[in-house]
Parts: sequence; C-alpha cells; structure tokens
Amino acid sequence: MKSDINLISTNQAELINQSRSVRIFRLIAIASVCIVGISSVILFLIIQSISPSEIRKQQSALRASLAASRTKEAKIILVGRKIKDIKNIISERPRYDSLVSEINDIIPENVSLVSLGVNDNKVELVANSGSLLYLNELLNNLLGMVKSGKIIGNLNISGISSSGLGDYTISVSGERI
Repeated sequence: MKSDINLISTNQAELINQSRSVRIFRLIAIASVCIVGISSVILFLIIQSISPSEIRKQQSALRASLAASRTKEAKIILVGRKIKDIKNIISERPRYDSLVSEINDIIPENVSLVSLGVNDNKVELVANSGSLLYLNELLNNLLGMVKSGKIIGNLNISGISSSGLGDYTISVSGERI
C-alpha cells in the first residue's frame, strides 16, 4: 500500500491540529480562571475567619505593654546609673567618722557640743557648758591633741561668751592634720 495516500487535504490537517491546540489552551485558560477564583474565595474565607479587627486589638494591646515595659526599663536603667554614681561619690568622699569619734571621746560629760565642722583643712568646734571648769577641761584635752599631733595642728579660740544665766559657750578652731 501506499503510505502517502491521505484523504484529508493538508490545509484541513493543519486546521485540525490548530483546533486541538486551541482547545488545549482554552482548557488551560478556563482551568486557571477557576483556580484563581477558587483560591480567591478560599483566601477571603481565611481572612474573614482570622478577623483583622481582633488582630488590630491584639496589636494595640501588645504595643501598649511594650511601651510600659520600655518605660520600666528606662526607669530601672536610670536608677542603676544613680546607684552607681552614689557608690562612686561615697567611695571618693573622705571618711570623718573616726575623726568625729576621737573628738567626741575628749569632750567631758558636762559639756554639750553645739556644732562641729570638719573639712579637709579645718576643724571648728562650738561647745556649751554650765561651768567654765568643764570648758577648761575641754580646752586642755584639745591642747593635748595638738601636742600629740592628732587631728588638730594648732588651736585658735574664736570666742567665749556667757548667756547671763550661767551658761558659757566657747568657739574653737584649728588646722586639720
């Protein structure tokens, strides 16, 4: 038999092949439109089930709690810095407790201390008593400190006064050693 016998003309064969490819493309186009439509409906349903308004409420609540946390964090950092600064100041300041206790030890019982001022260069003392004898004892104790070279290098009596009621006040200052 002859293999080149073809009952359909070549133009008609090309038309049949073209119509098949057009059908395939139409099916692909219809299928893609259906897929896009179905996926859009599914996506819409998912979004509606999640409820964007609830998410916005949760988001605003989280922002508020984060803002409060940041405020607390800032306060904690600030307090921490202040504590560190206070520690530095305390460690750098001179210690006068032993000096004050030594001065307090030499004050007689019947003498009351009105004021005591101590700095790096000077010691100032104002004392009050009902008797000049006890103020004399205080002065002798202070002179003993000057002679021994403890705390005070020299002694200056700034003034002695009487209130008229038998109360005497003495003001003494000296250079600090």
